[in-house]
Amino acid sequence: IAIAIALSISSAGASDDGKVVLGFGASPGTSFQEVQLLFRSVDGRHNDFTAYIQTSPLFGTRRDFDDAFENGAVKILSLSPGDWTVSGLKIATFPELITPLDTIALPFAVKSGETVYIGDYRAHAAVWSGNGQNPANGVVFDVSDQSARDIPIAKKKDKEIGEVTVSIPDTTSGRPYFQSVKN
Repeated sequence: IAIAIALSISSAGASDDGKVVLGFGASPGTSFQEVQLLFRSVDGRHNDFTAYIQTSPLFGTRRDFDDAFENGAVKILSLSPGDWTVSGLKIATFPELITPLDTIALPFAVKSGETVYIGDYRAHAAVWSGNGQNPANGVVFDVSDQSARDIPIAKKKDKEIGEVTVSIPDTTSGRPYFQSVKN
């Protein structure tokens, strides 16, 4: 008796994928060990994530930049073409893992064979609101255009990156966790 088994391979790394570049870091003194940004295709078929591990002595993320304002790394993701969102976040302050329940949808588009820069996501301690609420256990993200810093780093990491389109998502739908910052 012969049995044939067909395997389905994930589209990760497929030749028609696009690349997404982002800076991901934290203000010095922000007290978390790991932050994850979650990504979801608008059609619901694909999910991905990236993480920045700030304080773990064994598994910390290799930093690409470290100055008085931010420490962090440039992340490069290969994603299927289409409309995507930054759909969520997780914050680890071990032994706790906090996942905000609020809906987040910072939109961006990925085009086949192209690279898009979606901004720098810098975590920092939240300012307590007047009603005593503390978003995401005290962590919020400033989203800004640091493409002059991040794109050259990405090109050193991945020689296949050519021209990059800068497209910073509107953070309005991500409040209170994300806020735009003008450079």
